[in-house]
Amino acid sequence: LESGSGTTDLLIERANIAASNNDLELARELYDRIIILQPDFTEGWFQRSALFLQDENYSEALRDLGEVYDD
Repeated sequence: LESGSGTTDLLIERANIAASNNDLELARELYDRIIILQPDFTEGWFQRSALFLQDENYSEALRDLGEVYDD
């Protein structure tokens, strides 16, 4: 889960904690920021897609997964 950026690593750590505490709104906001800061860091896209799946927002989840597996 290391991105090469201390800021991104801290954000993903906090987003994962928020998600595990069911603070899904905060987790999504943090994943959004991760994606803005480092759009090539696929873990941000993957984790946000998992939140969309939990929320049964399949179109957004598939879009994010497309970013993860886009070659």
